[in-house]
Amino acid sequence: MSGVRAPARERARAAGLAERIVRRLPRRVGFEDAAAVLADRILACADGLPEGSHLVLGGSLARGEPSIELRPDGFTLISDIDLLLVHESTLPPEPPEDFVRRHADALPTVSLMTVSLPEFRRLQTSLGHDFKEGGVPLRGPAPAVPPVPLTPRDAVEVFAFGAMLYFGERLAERWTGDDPPWLHYAHGRVCSKVLRSVGMLRGAHAQHDASGLPRELAEHAETELSWLRSPAKRPFPPPGRVWPIFAMALAEFDRFHGGPIRDAVRGSHYEQRPGADFVAEHQALALAMLRGTLERYDPADADPARLRAGKQAAWIDLVRAGAVRPYASPERFFTTRAAGIRDQLLRMKV
Repeated sequence: MSGVRAPARERARAAGLAERIVRRLPRRVGFEDAAAVLADRILACADGLPEGSHLVLGGSLARGEPSIELRPDGFTLISDIDLLLVHESTLPPEPPEDFVRRHADALPTVSLMTVSLPEFRRLQTSLGHDFKEGGVPLRGPAPAVPPVPLTPRDAVEVFAFGAMLYFGERLAERWTGDDPPWLHYAHGRVCSKVLRSVGMLRGAHAQHDASGLPRELAEHAETELSWLRSPAKRPFPPPGRVWPIFAMALAEFDRFHGGPIRDAVRGSHYEQRPGADFVAEHQALALAMLRGTLERYDPADADPARLRAGKQAAWIDLVRAGAVRPYASPERFFTTRAAGIRDQLLRMKV
């Protein structure tokens, strides 16, 4: 950064963003310092975009509940930086992967989606709510759009995505009992997403809005919030905690819908949209894997070897039943299809 003082308006803009992105975290100098650095770096991304582009911050930073590990020599942002680039021209100013690569040193956890202005206006679901209702405009005002209400369908979509994330990041295979910090962080991301999805059934969107959860899930939510506040604090919560959360969340969704949920697409107005069949197939497989694994594995065991055996047996049954092509494991299946799932989800929604 040059030695020239930024104009007062730019300093106020950075200070406002910094305050916004940690507003639900405890008042702590380390968090405030980290937020100031992140705000400067995020705004630098926005300032480098051409005219006719709008950049909106969403996700946990926009909700004010990111996970930040404080260290004596600085900090590590564990949460993703979710950005949505809205372009008014026919084509985006650059491919998303080029943008991510260009800013990887300053913002290693950045994730970018791009949509045209008409697509942004059509965008609904939890993704639309995240960026339209709770998003933070980083470059110019966000385009004016009508409100985006959350529905129980959106909650199922977030829950299914949490299950796909679990298998896609191979968390069952990586849980050994002697686990590095990053594995605990990865499990924490999944737990937070699943707990938030249950809260969405009751109209909540942020993880900190967990007061309406059933008692046992509320206790898990408090554990995850405690971890979010101090993600480097030992001892780490055990990775196996995700399975009791999966089991209770699945029961809550089934109870709410009056029967087993299959996916978030069938029977909705998205059913005939491009990409809908692809999304529904992958959501259904992820939820079927949860059910099949829980039929064979007791979460109270907290045993990674038994989990892997039950999980693999559930997968083999799905392959034999013709529900999925014969990939070697659910991890292999969801890892190889992660980019396609994300792309088709966005295609379905716009």
